[in-house]
Amino acid sequence: MKLKKILKIVAISLAIIIAVLAVTPYLFKDKLVAIVKKSLNENLNAVVDFESVDLSLLRSFPQANLTINKMTVVNLEPFKGDTLAKVETTALRMSIKELFKGEGEAIAINSISLDDAHLNLISNLEGFVNYDIVKETEQQADGKEESAGLNIALERYEISNSRISYLDQESNMLLNITDFQHNGSGNLTGDTSELDTNSEALVSFGIGESQYLKNNKVKLKALLGIDFESSTYTFKENTGYINALPIELNGYVQLQDEGQFIDLTFRNPSSSFKDFLAIIPEAYAKNLNDVETTGDFKVNGAIKGLNGDETVPAFNINMASNNASFKYYSLTKSVEDITIDVNVVNESGILADTYVDVNAFNFRIDQDKFNAEAHLKSLTENMLVDAKLNGKINLANLSKVYPIDLDQELSGILTADINSSFDMNAVNNNDYQRIKSSGFMGLTNMVYLPEGFTSTLNIKNAALTFNPSSVNISSFDAVIGETDIKANGTINNFLGFFLSEQDLKGVFNIDSNKFVVSDVLVPETETGSDVNTNVEPTKIPGFLDCTINAKANFVVYDNLTLENVSGQLVIKDQKATLNNMTSSLFDGLIAFNGSISTASEVPVFDMDLNLQNIDISKSFVGLELLQNLAPIAKALTGKLNSSLKLSGDLSSDFTPNLRSLTGNFLANILTANLNVKDNNALSLIDNQLKFLDFDKLNLKDSKIDMNFKDGIVNIRPFNLKYQDIDINFTGGHSFRNALDYKATFNVPAKYLGSEIASLMAQLKSSGTENITVPVVASFTGELLKPKVSTDLVSSVSNLTKQLVEIKKQELLSDGKTKAGDIISGIFGNTTKPNDSLPKTDSTKTNNVESAVKDVLGGLLKKKKKPTAKDTISN
Repeated sequence: MKLKKILKIVAISLAIIIAVLAVTPYLFKDKLVAIVKKSLNENLNAVVDFESVDLSLLRSFPQANLTINKMTVVNLEPFKGDTLAKVETTALRMSIKELFKGEGEAIAINSISLDDAHLNLISNLEGFVNYDIVKETEQQADGKEESAGLNIALERYEISNSRISYLDQESNMLLNITDFQHNGSGNLTGDTSELDTNSEALVSFGIGESQYLKNNKVKLKALLGIDFESSTYTFKENTGYINALPIELNGYVQLQDEGQFIDLTFRNPSSSFKDFLAIIPEAYAKNLNDVETTGDFKVNGAIKGLNGDETVPAFNINMASNNASFKYYSLTKSVEDITIDVNVVNESGILADTYVDVNAFNFRIDQDKFNAEAHLKSLTENMLVDAKLNGKINLANLSKVYPIDLDQELSGILTADINSSFDMNAVNNNDYQRIKSSGFMGLTNMVYLPEGFTSTLNIKNAALTFNPSSVNISSFDAVIGETDIKANGTINNFLGFFLSEQDLKGVFNIDSNKFVVSDVLVPETETGSDVNTNVEPTKIPGFLDCTINAKANFVVYDNLTLENVSGQLVIKDQKATLNNMTSSLFDGLIAFNGSISTASEVPVFDMDLNLQNIDISKSFVGLELLQNLAPIAKALTGKLNSSLKLSGDLSSDFTPNLRSLTGNFLANILTANLNVKDNNALSLIDNQLKFLDFDKLNLKDSKIDMNFKDGIVNIRPFNLKYQDIDINFTGGHSFRNALDYKATFNVPAKYLGSEIASLMAQLKSSGTENITVPVVASFTGELLKPKVSTDLVSSVSNLTKQLVEIKKQELLSDGKTKAGDIISGIFGNTTKPNDSLPKTDSTKTNNVESAVKDVLGGLLKKKKKPTAKDTISN
């Protein structure tokens, strides 16, 4: 029983404790939020905000855990509106007893943890920094600082998954620290202490256009001795790494009112040349256990001085290796006679006085030697460069001495002997008087398969000559697939393009016997239904500002072969302009000007083509656009001249979007024959109109003018003549092959059958022999399934009535008493002449109707089945 009571008491006590721990946060949460906000506002010149605050006793009992979610720190002037810091989670730990302190008493924080913090540190051109936001504290009468809302009495702190960016706008220096993991622990409450720290990050560092570190992995495990009285942090036991290169630090950093005084030395504890390979990022250096080295590699340096607003510490960093070599066990060749001598020095403490001397960077592969030397001064201002390059490299040996990941092997011989001396202002301003450059670079027998291509690129020979103002491409001879290319030209700003992000300016001349466009374009890949088809369209490089003069005996594009192609291509501002392009095509000549621009989100083009004496049927087969503009051309053979102006949008594969096209097409037919059987609509109308033989239609000198917009083609009315029949065409169609055309045939009455001709022969009135009948044919439906209708029946009926009326009027005017008998005799419906006029209207009406039926019957007698309908569908 006693045991049950004890267990019951324990259970009740635990329940009460848990309930208290669960309820207490609600009692103290508002108090802590107020203290945090008050403390931040009283100590920082910035706008601090956070989304929410959580307080928990259960999670870290017997400690209280205060979590601040999504905290931001936004600058005031002169960086107003800039986000200095953004922290996803900030966790503060403290003793539970701190929750019960009265108003005005400081709450001691034992642990701080930051996760996913982004710090954006800036020093602007005026020397102001955005991170100097801590307010100066007022001193009490006794010289001690007034009590604040929060008292930092740390035992541990941690920063995880964070990023720090520092930009010095004056020197254009950028430091990026990503994937930053750091923690420290120790008793930080006395006058002196030790802090055990671990740090790991990816570091990138550059000044101007020069990149010295790029995502280099840095690690440091260090025990720091801290003197709080003098604000001095001394490196004791420590081990650091830059990628896999071990580094030891000695010295201290002291915080002063003017900045930080630094007195540090560093070195690599070993001296093996393998340490040099360790500098290279692991992804490129591969497994260092698989490499044999000889010779040494030493890194050492000293940094001493004040890091303040106006100065940096003086420093001297040296890297040296002499007569070294390395060979990967898995590869067949070695790199030997390696000499490295590099110094990075600043003696004055002024950043602009920093200089870099690469006194030697030499090596040998087999018998091929390569030597380089460079000297850089005034790195942060108008950088001075003096560089020399001399050597020969067999490209095939690169993958035999170093584990390079290549889809296929390189080959070819690269030779160079270049001297260059300049300052960056001269390069940026194209001041060639201050640029000294000379030498040559050559490449022979290089074979390479570019990514995505199916044909290898074989550069037989390429030679560049360096001058102060330009680089001359004296020769370039290459083959890719069936395409041969020979070129020469001039690059006007070679150094400006490679060193200061200037556009590449130059003039190039290209000759080719056969140029197959598909050889120099990456083939399109088929995409399934589950693949996103919203492909980014190809862009014309924005850095190109050049003129290309091109000639080719043959250019093959899809199913087209252009002969004797010549013209000029000007590329600038993501726009390619074609000037005076000419070619032989479709047994004729084509000349065109135009442009393609990819500056906007959707590529656009405009083109002005002039075609002379081209074969109609070949052009219809070869040009899809012509098939859409003039589908009737499929039924034509012959020659034409034409002009075509069009503009519109381009799809991702640079083919025109037909529905976006706007333009005009004017064709002058020189000679042409019409093959009715090749066009369904013409075949239908030919079967209906026996007076017209389309095969004999003369189209010579016919002019057709059409315009198109939004996928609709409209033809300006034009006239043709078949013998003495005038034909007028009007209407249009869509690019989806919907037809809406009308053809009006002004047919002389004599072609409408022997009965009409006999009736006209009886007429005496002048001009009746010139009577014509307009017969309208309508073409609707689709190109492959057209519908054709005519008003032939009604036209002939009206004509017959007209002729009968004319004849009647003639008889009345002649006063013939037997007019009725004569009229009846003409149409074969009377057996006995009558000297008097018809006595009743019904007799006349019956005779007219009978005459019309006889005329139509004779006119349509070649049809298999007479029909009263005017429409015939395919």
